[in-house]
Amino acid sequence: MNIVAAIGCAKPIVEHAREYLKSGLSVIPIRADGSKAPTINWRTQQSRLATQEEVRDWFLADNVGIAIVHGKVSGNTECLDIDDDELLDDFADELRKICPGLLAKLTIIATPRPGYHLLYRCDEIGGSQKLAQSANGTKTLIETKGEGGYQCSPV
Repeated sequence: MNIVAAIGCAKPIVEHAREYLKSGLSVIPIRADGSKAPTINWRTQQSRLATQEEVRDWFLADNVGIAIVHGKVSGNTECLDIDDDELLDDFADELRKICPGLLAKLTIIATPRPGYHLLYRCDEIGGSQKLAQSANGTKTLIETKGEGGYQCSPV
């Protein structure tokens, strides 16, 4: 598996947002307080890309992060969000059995929780779905971020 770890760098966050936008990804600003909540009413970014002016205004603040809005607006992207780093190996083993070679084609990003985001493009995208929960059902362990969903992005 090729796992990318997000690392900080000196480049301003607005530059990262512009790069994502140039790549055809819909971006939104999120709070950098750990809540991951959008700092804007982001519903329009589910159907259109932000303008350069919007990106400039949104990401000039020092206290924001970047999230990618998934679905058709971002070129049919979807994200598999694994919130427990211990689940990746078992998931990867099952994926190798079901669809050999697919894992090598995915972008896998280590998250701070610790966990992983597996990014991919697909022809048909549904809404975000919970795929696995803790035994008592109180914590989502694996979910998709599809149409109408977003995921925190590395910078």
